[in-house]
Amino acid sequence: MRAQGQWSATAAPADLWRALSDPEALGEALPNVDLVDVEDGDRFTASARFATGVGVTSMRMELTIAERREGEHVRIT
Repeated sequence: MRAQGQWSATAAPADLWRALSDPEALGEALPNVDLVDVEDGDRFTASARFATGVGVTSMRMELTIAERREGEHVRIT
């Protein structure tokens, strides 16, 4: 699955960057997430339930913050 897009936020850039680069805060911000398990400062797992064409589907996602540029950029894989 590849999710991408663009949106605008009203938060201060420093606050937004901190939230997007923190695995626990980011996992909890994802839609329909039931559980976030932070392995370390860059890796976490999120368990979620999504509505699909066959009903509600449970999914476990392993996410890694692959790149950080302080206050500027976060790449998550």
